[in-house]
Amino acid sequence: IPPERGNLILADGLIYFIDGSGALRLIQPKRDAYSEVSSAKLLGGQSIWGPMALSNGMLVIRDQKQMKCLDLRATP
Repeated sequence: IPPERGNLILADGLIYFIDGSGALRLIQPKRDAYSEVSSAKLLGGQSIWGPMALSNGMLVIRDQKQMKCLDLRATP
């Protein structure tokens, strides 16, 4: 996991990690290697270490100035 301060949760076989730069990283847990599936810069503020919440495929992330709700559910 990148060294920036952030928060993470494990759900549906993936680690969801929001790092200190505001990038959300989806990581496939593996014993022997770091395996990042995807990443996107979603927040641009400071102090991005607040807890995330995930419920019914909706992920809530925040920094000190904004909060976002991401729909992670697959669409047909």
